[in-house]
Amino acid sequence: MSDTHTELAVGIDLGTTFSVVSHIDRNGRPWTVMNSEGDITTPSVVFFDKKSVVVGKEAAKVAEYEPERSAQFAKRDMGRDTFRKQIRGEEFPPEVVQALILKKLKEDAELKLGDFSKVVVTVPAYYNEPMRQATQVAGKLAGLDVLDIINEPTAAAISFGVQQGFLSTSGESTSEETILVYDLGGGTFDATIMVIDGQNYKALATLGDVYLGGIDWDRRIVNHIAQTFVEEHGVDPREDPAGMQTLMQEAEDAKHSLSSREETTIRYAFNGQRISVDLTRDEFETMTGDLLDRTLMTLRKLLREVKLEWKDITRLLLVGGSSRMPMIHNMLEEESGLSVDRSLSPDEAVAHGAAIYASLLLGSPEATKLGMSVQNVNSHDLGVLGVEAATGMKRRQIMIPRNTSLPATGVRKFKTFKETQRSVAVNVVEGGDASGNNATQIGKCVVKDLPNLPAKTPVEVIFKYSPNGMLTVAAWLPSIKKKAQLEIERNVGLSNELFEAWAKRIQGGLTDASTLELEPAAKSEATESKPEAKAEPAKGQKSEPKQKAKPASVAAVAATKEEAKPQEPVAKGTSTDEPKPQEPAKAAVESSDDPATKETTVAEESSQQETSPQEKAAEQPLVNEEAKAVEAAKSEATESVDSSGAAELEVIETDAQVADEQTQPVKAKDAENSKEEKPQSAEKSKDKPASAKTKQKEGPSVSLVVAERTEEEEAEEAARNRKRQFAVLGMNTALHALALLILALIILPAKTKENFTVISSRVSDDQLEEEIQEEVELEQPEQIETETKMEVVNDIVSDSNETLELDISDLEPSSVAPDPNANAPAPVAKVTGEMGGRSKAGKTALVNKYGGNAQSEAAVQYGLRWLARHQASDGSWSFDHTHGGNCDCDQPGSMAQTQVGATAMALMAYLAAGHTYYTGTFHKNVTAGLNYIMANGKMTENGADFRGVAEGNSGMYVHGIVTIALCEALAMNDEAIKVR
Repeated sequence: MSDTHTELAVGIDLGTTFSVVSHIDRNGRPWTVMNSEGDITTPSVVFFDKKSVVVGKEAAKVAEYEPERSAQFAKRDMGRDTFRKQIRGEEFPPEVVQALILKKLKEDAELKLGDFSKVVVTVPAYYNEPMRQATQVAGKLAGLDVLDIINEPTAAAISFGVQQGFLSTSGESTSEETILVYDLGGGTFDATIMVIDGQNYKALATLGDVYLGGIDWDRRIVNHIAQTFVEEHGVDPREDPAGMQTLMQEAEDAKHSLSSREETTIRYAFNGQRISVDLTRDEFETMTGDLLDRTLMTLRKLLREVKLEWKDITRLLLVGGSSRMPMIHNMLEEESGLSVDRSLSPDEAVAHGAAIYASLLLGSPEATKLGMSVQNVNSHDLGVLGVEAATGMKRRQIMIPRNTSLPATGVRKFKTFKETQRSVAVNVVEGGDASGNNATQIGKCVVKDLPNLPAKTPVEVIFKYSPNGMLTVAAWLPSIKKKAQLEIERNVGLSNELFEAWAKRIQGGLTDASTLELEPAAKSEATESKPEAKAEPAKGQKSEPKQKAKPASVAAVAATKEEAKPQEPVAKGTSTDEPKPQEPAKAAVESSDDPATKETTVAEESSQQETSPQEKAAEQPLVNEEAKAVEAAKSEATESVDSSGAAELEVIETDAQVADEQTQPVKAKDAENSKEEKPQSAEKSKDKPASAKTKQKEGPSVSLVVAERTEEEEAEEAARNRKRQFAVLGMNTALHALALLILALIILPAKTKENFTVISSRVSDDQLEEEIQEEVELEQPEQIETETKMEVVNDIVSDSNETLELDISDLEPSSVAPDPNANAPAPVAKVTGEMGGRSKAGKTALVNKYGGNAQSEAAVQYGLRWLARHQASDGSWSFDHTHGGNCDCDQPGSMAQTQVGATAMALMAYLAAGHTYYTGTFHKNVTAGLNYIMANGKMTENGADFRGVAEGNSGMYVHGIVTIALCEALAMNDEAIKVR
């Protein structure tokens, strides 16, 4: 191995749409390495040709003609089990797609630089640990030694500091800046506030949206073109994969054109028919205004969290190709009052910063001379999931809050929950709400073989989080001097078997032939009646006896040959559509009652072109959740009876994995999905002990197979599966629709019930994970970090403190002037694809119909003024009566953390009285409240999620209240919000 001081320092910006490689030259300057085509950026597109894999510009071109063989935007799927769609009827982990891109980048760069392996790879700042772990695995699959994973905004700030000379050649500080990095890439958005003080780079806070990027702007243009095409020709090109691929390219070209021109013309042809669409910059900005607002709300929330205002920011940096859009510049300058710094190259800055950071890690003479140091923050809360003593409910205790400077240490005291508790389990989670909903389980630290301890025995938990992403968790019982320690490190994402299998296939080119060669091993004719034939057909059909190490897909590997227990869960299947891949899995579990679907199936050969990708997905009963439940049950049984040894560490890595004989580092990637899948799969597996899959797992040599079927049988099975999927979706929809309907009955007037259409959305069920070890008890209810208050220049509180004297002894009949449209039906917003709500005219009609005199209207105004006086400076209300600073009382408050739900309820009072964010005496209050709600929602690929900002189990209730409030607010201004 060469001396570290002479090794190349290489940084890679692995982007959603484009990727860039940079290196540090002998003079310590970062340079972008051109690819083999002579470009500085490489499209992050992979095309699976019959005889090879193509990556980059050529792949992007060919993808327009054969989109079913292309993979792009895999960055958004990192941390999941499988890429969002099948390629050649096969499921790929997103790590494999990203590895192929990295491999292309490495090979092209080596043409210019020579051989290298050590790199720093950048990721969005808001990536969670499973996503970061998956990125590191992708690098390893590509033959790279990933020195570290660094946040993209941090890399951009490093690049800016070096470029602008904040680090002199002597290492002395020449200036200090507080910068805000606005990073809008092709698929993700991040915002980070950093302080640059000479050689010191310190991140203060970071926030982001991993499901927002330039491709979302492209899709708005796609929908505009497609709608025009439908109106003129009656055909929707989005329904054809090739047509959709061409649409996306036309939309991207139009977006780029509008960044330099006021108007562009889009000419599009599909199925022999053509259209020409003129699109102006103003029209484009109007149709994407809500996307821009999402970034603005993120910025405002970020500033509140670090208790800063725009006047405290000295520099505003733009990074990411999508930040070139003029609307971005205009919004930021109007909001901040600052001029946008355009000194950085949006495409190259992140890669340059990564290369500089790599030189620091490698100890290059240039970095050593500068004495550079980088201090980052964690982007998500790290905590422990325990039990609240008073209620017995699960509670998450934050150990290291997000945006804590690293390295960091958190120490908390807990107590045992039960008498004679023989083990203590410390469930380590990332993110989520106060009850642990939506949290990602990272691992479990267990102290076992305890004596008969009394309840409430003290347990001390220590978290240590290092800058390189390694988390050490220790549980200590001082009364008996027992300790267990767990190290959670980003080092392995796939099992060793899967990793080796995919590494070999990548080196072999991932040809069609390799896929077909592997299929017989996955299709060995094992049946319930012939368990002894499980392993033999695989050997007979393949010349290599250990073909199990080279699976045709993740789904084809269910168990090792040497061990009875599988080391890695079978991956879930996905459809070719955008939604999350977990949902088809739910439908498939439901379908396992049918005898025809009790066997595991594999994808049909790619030569069968008659079946659409959607039908292929429906033809594959995804039974892996049941297998996971069986293994989880075995793991639970093993742990419950094991009482040998001293204080021992046990890591429950995922619901599908059984602990090895030697403790392994936890796999955070699988934990992200396990919390949603396990409760469903465990329930199904209890009633199906005789399924083919469970029987196969009992023997020492296992393969999950099925015999060949006719096209008629496959069509019948696909139809059955589709019916079951609709049934499950219908049940889920009905439950959520019922909740919204109940809320609607409470809030909406009686007359509007007839015109109210229940709108339901697809929301995954948050079910608590089954207990394997005894829990720990929180010493006291968790004190959730409160929202940071910031003084606002505009006074949003009513300027009148007058007291209204109301005489209610003699109420006069209604004296409201009649409305000429009083007899007309109350206008209601269209509900086809939109969320319905009352218009302002509809509200007026209802008031005139049902009455309302001067005294009652005065009472309403009095109530609204009272609410205004209790609105906080950040625009929120609270169920806690001490909130807002205008309470003259000494009684403690409650429900202080459900401020988003309380704000939504308060807003409905204003909306019902006719005050909107455009008009009305209290329009400033309404505007501030709506801004607060939108700034605190969690943005997902399916839209905003408000369940995580509520206390206890009120998440669904709060989400419903917020939905209705937003519906009312938009409808009263003749606007609409689309159901995602």
